[in-house]
Amino acid sequence: MEVERRFDVHHLFSWLVQLYGKKRFFLYRPDQSAFLYPNPHVPDEFLIEDPVHPDYDRFPLLLKAEPIEAVLEPGETLYFPRHWWPVSWMEDPNITVGFDQLTTANWRHFMGDQFARPRGPPLKAGTVLTDLLATGLGRTAHERLRGLHREHFDLDPAGQLRDAIRFRR
Repeated sequence: MEVERRFDVHHLFSWLVQLYGKKRFFLYRPDQSAFLYPNPHVPDEFLIEDPVHPDYDRFPLLLKAEPIEAVLEPGETLYFPRHWWPVSWMEDPNITVGFDQLTTANWRHFMGDQFARPRGPPLKAGTVLTDLLATGLGRTAHERLRGLHREHFDLDPAGQLRDAIRFRR
């Protein structure tokens, strides 16, 4: 049985739709992170190899964690916000469709994450970051024109860089 045990480090909102079979979950709130033994080298993953049948001698703090248990059945949708730790596994064949959502509410954190961990060769990473900044500026301008823009979600490149520096520590 393969177990998924990480959260989406890109600060995206996650949606899962169950099409066939059942999928089981333990969901941990962000305030439970200290009990899950986060990997110091990969912040979106924890060190517990089998969170479904854990070794409490090696991971005693896990006993303090309070998971929310859920079973996703066909036709149901599960939403969990950024920084929630999902542990999922399937007990029989199933089909699950998942997607992540990027909105003005999580854009700044998403961009801070992109600055903190550029991927690929420097020229390619720089091109991707420039493209994302242009997209954000365009989206902000479009929202302002339509009267949808809220100032506290403004695209702030300096703030994103500060977030990225904080994230790297």
